[in-house]
Amino acid sequence: NTLRLRLAMRISYVDETKARTEIEAAIGHSIGLMTSVDDNAVLKQSASFTFINEWWEAFESFNDFRMSATMDCYLKGLQDPRLACYFKGAVKDGAYHGVRNGQTSRNQGTLSEAASSMNVGQNDNIQWMSAAETYFLLAEAKLRLNLGDKTVQEYYEEGVKISFSSKGATGVDTYLADNVNVPATSFIDPTTGRSTDVSRMVSTLTVKWDDSASESEKLERIMVQKWIALFPDGQEAWSEMRRTGYPGIVTIANNKSGGEVASGELISRLKFPTTEYSDNSENTQAAVSLLQGTDIAGTRLWWDVKR
Repeated sequence: NTLRLRLAMRISYVDETKARTEIEAAIGHSIGLMTSVDDNAVLKQSASFTFINEWWEAFESFNDFRMSATMDCYLKGLQDPRLACYFKGAVKDGAYHGVRNGQTSRNQGTLSEAASSMNVGQNDNIQWMSAAETYFLLAEAKLRLNLGDKTVQEYYEEGVKISFSSKGATGVDTYLADNVNVPATSFIDPTTGRSTDVSRMVSTLTVKWDDSASESEKLERIMVQKWIALFPDGQEAWSEMRRTGYPGIVTIANNKSGGEVASGELISRLKFPTTEYSDNSENTQAAVSLLQGTDIAGTRLWWDVKR
């Protein structure tokens, strides 16, 4: 039902009638939605089933990932207690640092030591979906479609609370009451010390709910917290950023798309591999014809209409 709710919201800007029908069905189902930490969908280690955590492999074994500049600005600027739950202090100085996406001609070893790795162990469980997402979906459904029996604020705050509980973070009440801190307006590169003004890139909203705010500001506040709570589910976070336009991000350092993606814009899709054209040409060409655009990284998918 929670997946149904997710997919219904995904199409809500292109087919509100269908979305409303599916949201009502998900909310009204007798089995219900994921509503507590115990409902979180988690791949667990056991005596009969063991695996290497894929995030540990990417961050630690391969050294291919580090905290982004965007995450740096939001977590540090908002003084988010989940920072230490999500990431480790950098090898270089023990502090938390992100790295700007789109780096070119930068040494991997230098970056991996200067920026923060994910706080994850080789044998940790892998969370696929959290009940926190349920409440952020319901908050948006209530805000935009007036569906659900609680207020937007109640859904929003419960989503943050479940996220904190799921990640083992404390101080959620203080966090939710904060109407002072905003995402950082500058990003400092951990390898060069260079400061970049990102005030026009990231959100300027505090965490505390403001019922007098405009609908767009309310949606932005929901989506900022949803984006933070979704970590490390990058696929879903990316989908929601494309669907709603929130949160604002620290744009990539170097646009190497060859004009396929406009400067300052988020990549819209992954192109079909060249092997699909050679090995599966008929089906690939048929798929391209459904794109309503060319097979480039800047072509939006059919539900991506709001930005």
